[in-house]
Amino acid sequence: RRVAEALRARLVRNARHKHASGLIEKALRSVDVELGNTIVDELFSNFDTVQSLIRNQFGMYVLKDITLLPQYTNKVRSSLESLSADLQGSKQGRKLLELLATLD
Repeated sequence: RRVAEALRARLVRNARHKHASGLIEKALRSVDVELGNTIVDELFSNFDTVQSLIRNQFGMYVLKDITLLPQYTNKVRSSLESLSADLQGSKQGRKLLELLATLD
């Protein structure tokens, strides 16, 4: 929990960082639901934030990991629907859309 709280200080920046992104992924699997929802809400808080994650290799890893966690799938789906054009523009984005489609 302490690690997750520390990562929240610069959450979007950390989500795009090579090493910190992996810590965010691990933290989301181990923290309580309340803190996990807070982190996911912050990552999907606005269009620009989500777009910056989509355009970054490590941000995409975080998005994919969140998508695979059942408690966050619906939040991810609703947030990414409006960004499907951006997702189609990159290889990783297309893979994320395919991943969402397989979860239906």
